Amino acid sequence: MLVKPGRYLDPSGRCTVEYIQHWERKPEACSLSALFEALQERFSHEPPVYSKPRPVSPPPLPVRPALQPAQPPPLPPHPPVSGLIGQTNPPANYPLRLSPPTVPPPPILAIPIPIVPPPPHPFPVPPSAPFTPHPSRPDPPRAPIPDLLDQDSVPSDILGPSPSFPAPPPRPPNPELVRLQAHVHQKLTSELNSLSQALALDAERLRAQQADLLAGEPAIKDEMARLEAVRDVCVQQAEANIAELRRKGDPEVDELVCATSIVHNQLINLIADDNAIEDTIYHLHRALNAGRIDLERFLRATRVLAEEQFMKRALIEKIQNSVSTMPSSSIAPDWA
Repeated sequence: MLVKPGRYLDPSGRCTVEYIQHWERKPEACSLSALFEALQERFSHEPPVYSKPRPVSPPPLPVRPALQPAQPPPLPPHPPVSGLIGQTNPPANYPLRLSPPTVPPPPILAIPIPIVPPPPHPFPVPPSAPFTPHPSRPDPPRAPIPDLLDQDSVPSDILGPSPSFPAPPPRPPNPELVRLQAHVHQKLTSELNSLSQALALDAERLRAQQADLLAGEPAIKDEMARLEAVRDVCVQQAEANIAELRRKGDPEVDELVCATSIVHNQLINLIADDNAIEDTIYHLHRALNAGRIDLERFLRATRVLAEEQFMKRALIEKIQNSVSTMPSSSIAPDWA
């Protein structure tokens, strides 16, 4: 088994998972059981070791009959005469030398006939195999052997097929998290339902208002036309009245102040005369003080005016008593 370096594991075998870092910051909140669970969870995804592959012997190279042209063929070790390649009868210009009968003849070597082109070199083969020339082929380059010490990770083709581990069972969900998710889902669902209902009501109200506005446009135009006609009639009548008043001229003040009946008109006139006599006596008194008139003339004029004022006041009181519908305070003079 060899250490498989990874993200949380260095080649020396030191493990640096997040739980160990948390242990270094706050050891009182950590325990060995939790550390084992964290390591088990991490190593279930990334195994920390792997098995060393067995050395695989390379397959034997096929025997090639053709030899390199640069290498000379080996000499045959004195094969019999009948087994040589290209064995033929000796030519006529090479006479055989016969030895005495007592000495055995030496073996006769056959000279191979070269084939043009290329001239292959003769080599021994079994007698039954015919000679066929083969072109020379270069040996295929061999892949270099990888250095496992210099690499961070081992290639998968060297490790071979990874052992199939059974998948770890899924972790059960956290009940607190499930409860919170259900609560959030219920809250969002209720809010969404209420919002949908409110939007539906608003949409219905807006559709009703739109229908009213579309239906009220002809009524508004009809009402505007009617009001414009009434305006034109009123303007014409006002212009006619203004022209009539300008033709008559400004009225008198006495014509403007009038009552609804003859008795009331008489009462208004009597009150006006009473006030006028009161003002006349006042101005005569100022003239006497200023020396404009003498005392005898002042007494004579004052006596006449006082008698007239007395008669008018008596008549005013009589009219007020006879008219019961009119309150006395509304038309009563200052002296009443």
